[in-house]
Amino acid sequence: MTKQEIIKKLRRYADLEEEYALKLHNIRGLGNDYVEMLINSIGYDSKKHAGLYRAAADIIEGKNMGLMASKYENLEKELGDHIRVEKEMINNVGTVIEEVDNEQAKVLLRTIEEDEKAHHPLMKKILESVLKPESLEDQDIWMMMFGMLPRHGHALDPYADIHSQTPDLE
Repeated sequence: MTKQEIIKKLRRYADLEEEYALKLHNIRGLGNDYVEMLINSIGYDSKKHAGLYRAAADIIEGKNMGLMASKYENLEKELGDHIRVEKEMINNVGTVIEEVDNEQAKVLLRTIEEDEKAHHPLMKKILESVLKPESLEDQDIWMMMFGMLPRHGHALDPYADIHSQTPDLE
């Protein structure tokens, strides 16, 4: 298969993933919020996969994935705000988990907690990169996308020990 054929195939896969993400997003009114959330989660994964297919095609094409310097200031503010709120939410959901007796509700709350804990170091890394005087380079983006989020976007195994890894929340 030629380089151009691979790129074309990856872009077609991205389009298919986007199409399925939209279809899953439109599933509503099931009467069960948990089932709807799981379906939406799969839809979000499809959207993420579409972006990853496009990124792979761009990498193969040799496109630069760096950020424009003019976007740094707004990104710095938004990321800083998000990091502060996320840290507060991690603490808040942890407190609620301790108070909840229902195991099914705890599974959902732990899923939120684990997602927030996974996002937190990634957001800090992006913010640190933005604050560098040099640009955010391709290798920085690569590490952020793949080095820190091995299972991002997936529902937790309710039987897994979620407390085995505690990220730096400072």
